[in-house]
Amino acid sequence: MSLKTFSDSDFDVKIIVGNGQNIKEFKAHSTILSSRSLYFQRALSGRWSNKEHDFYVIKNPNIYPYTFKIILDYIYKEKTILRASAETCLNLMAASDELELLNLAECAQKHLIKKHSSWLLNEAPYFSKTSNSFIFSFTDPSNPILSRVIMNNKAIWSDKYHGPCFGNSDLCMRLDHWESVCTNYYCNIVDLSQFAVEEYEVFAVYNFNSSKTAILKRIQQFKNATKWVAQILEILGILVPGEFLISEE
Repeated sequence: MSLKTFSDSDFDVKIIVGNGQNIKEFKAHSTILSSRSLYFQRALSGRWSNKEHDFYVIKNPNIYPYTFKIILDYIYKEKTILRASAETCLNLMAASDELELLNLAECAQKHLIKKHSSWLLNEAPYFSKTSNSFIFSFTDPSNPILSRVIMNNKAIWSDKYHGPCFGNSDLCMRLDHWESVCTNYYCNIVDLSQFAVEEYEVFAVYNFNSSKTAILKRIQQFKNATKWVAQILEILGILVPGEFLISEE
């Protein structure tokens, strides 16, 4: 089967992507789409397909038109990602995962690591921002709330060398011992000599500042990007708790 351009007159699929003022219709061929993606294979099957005037119609408001143009270039021409921006790669990972184009998602992930690792390090949410964080103990019911955060932009930090840090240095691991310097929480964490991280939890209502956490903003829009970004952050040595990668309801 020879690949055709998606502007050919013999197309039989209309794909409408985007939302609001940013909507675009693309034309494609069912045989090519079905051969490259299980998602399209199912969408174009007799059971799931939606036809209007002899054309298959697929709508996906979650994918940006620019992103889908890159995806079609990949499907038709196997065009690789050469100059994609970091945010474009994030959108590609999410859209490709949803469309079951895992090779493209992996390509975008590798490009993001190779070309935009500094952007990721600057945007990664080392501290979560919340006005409702406190540390409590499962082992001491008489004193369940040990400390409450003062500055809501210093609630919890995942450090690639020290592990979890609460506050700025209110509670963190220093070499082989826990250390508490009360700077961002109201009171010191007690009994550091017997502290075990698995005995404690952080309760938080996450309210992220989108200007500082572009990665999470993209993940909240496209849940399918979560695992790809988590893998990247792990490769870069940034340990981000799973809760940070879950979209708010």
